[in-house]
Amino acid sequence: TYHLGNEKIRHKSAPLIRLIKQNINNAVAVFVPFWRYRCVKNSRSTDEDRLIIGEYCTSLELKLKTIVHVISPYGIDNCDAHFCPVNLVMGSMLRAAEKSHSPILLATATFPEDAAAAPPDFIRLPLTRSTATEYTNTTKALPVIQEMFDGLQNSGMQYDYVIYTNVDIILHEDFYNIVRDQIRAGYDNFQFNRQTVTGGNINSKGDPYTVQDLDEIFSSQEMLLHHGTDCFVIEKSILKKVDMGNIFIGTLGFANMLLLQTSYFAKQPRKFGTFETNATYHFGNDQIWREDESLLRLLELNMNNVVDL
Repeated sequence: TYHLGNEKIRHKSAPLIRLIKQNINNAVAVFVPFWRYRCVKNSRSTDEDRLIIGEYCTSLELKLKTIVHVISPYGIDNCDAHFCPVNLVMGSMLRAAEKSHSPILLATATFPEDAAAAPPDFIRLPLTRSTATEYTNTTKALPVIQEMFDGLQNSGMQYDYVIYTNVDIILHEDFYNIVRDQIRAGYDNFQFNRQTVTGGNINSKGDPYTVQDLDEIFSSQEMLLHHGTDCFVIEKSILKKVDMGNIFIGTLGFANMLLLQTSYFAKQPRKFGTFETNATYHFGNDQIWREDESLLRLLELNMNNVVDL
């Protein structure tokens, strides 16, 4: 047989590349259940054959753990024209997914007015409940985190682990490989504490950071540790048991409750300190909520939601 040329035009076509990624996910969706069935059946004629297929299945099971990473990029319209950390965050997710040794599903849980902000590579999970719909004394729309988890579990997506990070958390390019290393180590629920990037959001050229500056962020020597929790990796069976009630994100309260519940249901939990993995980053530690009266009122409401649980 013959073929004219070998140009591989798909390498230059962004739509085709996105379709390739989707088709790889389709292939994984078919391949994983088939091999899990073969591995469970484990019918071979000799003990040696059973040993070989058993070792292969053990290795395969670790490699084929499907991970979905969800964030909630709410309030996109408030982004500064010159610097939008949400775009930087989603850009870091796309870069880390490209560097991942195995496919990663990326998802955004958004209100209708924010849905268009997510790149086409992200799966959309719609949100309807927020502080603006649940309370009469605020117009700030902070998402209810349980609706995000419910939407994920009702989406039909096939996954083994869920990653949730705050919308302002930037990922190192090896983030998903670091996550898989901890899954292989046996942890079914773990968290990464972020590194705080000091010096504001301006790069070495005096311009606001963009996705093109990720390498500069990764190599920065001006990092501070952070004790709070804003990156969660949760095994699917654990997430099914989590009940966050009416707790919403965007203020204090939700992270400690999520940490408490997931750690309680986990068989082997772990919390990694800031400089143990160097996996995530955040600009500054301004805690602007301390100076925002509306956020302080919402904080009080969220603490009441925590007490209710």
